[in-house]
Amino acid sequence: MIVSPDELIYTGTPIARGIGIGSLYLLPSLQKKSAFSKQPRENVALEIKRYREAVTASVHEIKLLQKQLKEENALEAVAVLDAHLELLDDPIFTSQIEDEVKKTRSKVLTVIQTVLARYEQQFESLDNFFRERFRDIQDVSERVMKHLGNKNRQRLDNLPEGIILFAYDLTPSEVASIVPGSVKAIVTERGGSTSHTAIIAKAKGIPYVSGLALHPKKLKKGIPTIVDGGSGTVIISPLSTTLENYEIELKRHEEVKKAQKDDFSPPKTLDGEVVRLSLNVDTVDDLPDTPTPCGLFRTEFLLGEDNELPTEDEQFAIYKEILERLKNQPVVIRAFDLGGDKGSILKEHHAEENPALGLRAIRLLRQELHIFKKQIRALLRAAPFGKLKFLVPMITSLEEIVETKKVIQELKKELEVEGLPFGDFIGVGCMVEVPSAALIMDALSAECDFFSIGTNDLQQFVLAVDRNHSQIVPGASPFHPAMIRLLKTIIDSAKKANIPISICGEIASDPKAIPLLIGLGIRELSVSISQFHPIRNLIKQLSAEETQKKVEASLQLGTTSAIYALWKK
Repeated sequence: MIVSPDELIYTGTPIARGIGIGSLYLLPSLQKKSAFSKQPRENVALEIKRYREAVTASVHEIKLLQKQLKEENALEAVAVLDAHLELLDDPIFTSQIEDEVKKTRSKVLTVIQTVLARYEQQFESLDNFFRERFRDIQDVSERVMKHLGNKNRQRLDNLPEGIILFAYDLTPSEVASIVPGSVKAIVTERGGSTSHTAIIAKAKGIPYVSGLALHPKKLKKGIPTIVDGGSGTVIISPLSTTLENYEIELKRHEEVKKAQKDDFSPPKTLDGEVVRLSLNVDTVDDLPDTPTPCGLFRTEFLLGEDNELPTEDEQFAIYKEILERLKNQPVVIRAFDLGGDKGSILKEHHAEENPALGLRAIRLLRQELHIFKKQIRALLRAAPFGKLKFLVPMITSLEEIVETKKVIQELKKELEVEGLPFGDFIGVGCMVEVPSAALIMDALSAECDFFSIGTNDLQQFVLAVDRNHSQIVPGASPFHPAMIRLLKTIIDSAKKANIPISICGEIASDPKAIPLLIGLGIRELSVSISQFHPIRNLIKQLSAEETQKKVEASLQLGTTSAIYALWKK
């Protein structure tokens, strides 16, 4: 800490870039524990009933929060809360809690707190991956406990306007609930740059600094405060000159953002390589006003809250609208990527021991062919209204893409007989997200018009890590030697066959991974709208030749840490 006559200057860990200027607001710690109290045996059934109702209410609440986040275009935050929904269906929150209530005949609140304390002790000594998983367990537990009558959960959706929020720690859900514009920046004692809380803060565009030892007695409510999320600087009671300088810098940042808002032209590297950027989109509402290529439209988000599939006519109307909105820009629409971690749409669904490897994506669509045909018919009918590319997820064999193309041809004949107008796709492609697809790129090239690498699943299967946490597992990242070598194999195979290839996975929106992807030869990225301009600006600062040299050097290294250190230089 640096002390000047009137201002206190702290330096913490920069988490989310940006400048925040506002009034200091200290969030009190409201963590309280209920007393341990056993219940008579006849009340156990009532406690379990209350618990199940609390879980149901929590699921509903998370889905409402996700809806709000989609409206804010904070799509990375939506994905984090998907992990919370999965947790509520995990044995930790189903059989384990209920079994403990039966065994101990205790209040369910007490049982949750006991289980939570047990997990905290187990996870705290482990690496970042497990500690972050515990934070999610804690977050979900607190939500359930709130619905059980414990009102101590912090509410951040009704904070004063224009504040700099100081807190010991914040959960992902708490940051997700912040109303846009109310909190100008966040300062915490705990929290890392790869935590789910950080991901959500970045998605919402809130500057964030962590790693500061907070002394409540020195933090008086209402004191003017500045946070620089890029440098990790926090200034309390700034001098007038300091405040003036940061206000000028903030205004400049806002002007740059405003100027960039409608500029979606392809960026060039320093040595003139053009990189095409397109958008990952979940709903029509996610589209910007400026027509921009869409590299991935995730149709599974068309399902309603009751998991009902839209009719063919409903799908046709949505696909037609997105094509018209983008005014002849190419649009990649992916077939329903359902099953696995996205849940099942089947009425008679039996839980799978390993959903990630089970009935999902193209496997599910081939089994439920009526669903697949309805979607393809709707897409063919919409095709005349724009440039539509059809993407098939989770391809593991040549047969899957060959059979898909046969179905498309059959449905064209069917529509012709029915007298319904239709068009053709400008391309049929497959997701490369399974090692088997990566190993048969030569065969797939004979049948595919384009490829899209889904790095989330590819990393999961190659490195044997949970895809919802893989970005923070030490050693399990795009900088892993196996990932770099496999990505190079995939990209080189596509280039040899002269087939366009892009990346639509999470690393396409990760600034740390962009130099690596450019060096590997990727010239098309599909990113979230919140990261479009930051990624665009970053690409303009890179030399494709220099990044290629680093890839060649990386291929000679054997550890993730050594490769990552090379790219940090």
